[in-house]
Amino acid sequence: MTATNINNLETAVSKFQALDVDDKLATLASLYSEVSDEVAPISNQNTAESQDSANLVKQIQQLNSEEQIVALRDLLSTNHNSQGEVALDEHPTQALLEVVQGSSDDSGNTKISNNSYIAMNDDAKLSFWFQIGQNLGKSVVGVPADHKPNERVIEVLDLVNSDNVENLIAFLKKLFRKFS
Repeated sequence: MTATNINNLETAVSKFQALDVDDKLATLASLYSEVSDEVAPISNQNTAESQDSANLVKQIQQLNSEEQIVALRDLLSTNHNSQGEVALDEHPTQALLEVVQGSSDDSGNTKISNNSYIAMNDDAKLSFWFQIGQNLGKSVVGVPADHKPNERVIEVLDLVNSDNVENLIAFLKKLFRKFS
């Protein structure tokens, strides 16, 4: 990988982190949908890590479309402190609910607990998002056909150069290291 590619990837990661959560989801959906048929899952399907990611994908698939979007948003926007621990809601009552049953939305519906995602290593997270990408529009809510990515999303996609699978994987690994 050339210095230019590395600089582009660093810039892409920084710009991705500056996106709002819906733009992050749109970016990941676009990247994974472009290469989902070309790339085999990164981790071996027989590992415990792959099982963890597959189990979380199954939990997501069991939700209705709206709940899937909420759960995926939550996974991308989980707050961590410097030790990698989740920062709970600042309101004690809401924080207690998050600890006891996972976070819940305004209607009181329990969402997927982020704990299993947080516990995953980078490769397991990569595998998780790859599996989500493979199932977009099937068992996982897809991006609407008329969706047009905004300029910030297009800028990140251009920097990643998803035509080069090696660049895409390098970008995603850098991204998940930053999330961890």
